[in-house]
Amino acid sequence: MSTESDTQLIIVAKRRRCLCGFQENRRVRWDLLIMVLAIFSCIQVPYQIAFLENRDTGTLLYVFNQIVDFIFILDVIISFRTTYINEETGIEVKIPKQIAIQYLKGECGLRLYLIFL
Repeated sequence: MSTESDTQLIIVAKRRRCLCGFQENRRVRWDLLIMVLAIFSCIQVPYQIAFLENRDTGTLLYVFNQIVDFIFILDVIISFRTTYINEETGIEVKIPKQIAIQYLKGECGLRLYLIFL
């Protein structure tokens, strides 16, 4: 027989299943991809502004830039589901609501600003 507390534990477990630990291999690989794309953007954007007169929307470079922008937006979404270490307790926070609040208070605004700049 299932009680209400058992049901709540199951719901919490299902929610946490979609979390990504900040030190997991897949998160580290994702961060490396984001760093490579950020370095690419730091080189490509000034080059494009300075030397390319024709910025057609059908070019391969334009399409690739759109894909990079999409990946950066996806990174913001993934960051809402990535655990972090509480600085006061030193414990990894795995509660989605607390993760989202911490991310909104921190770097979310800056990241969104840089994406849509």
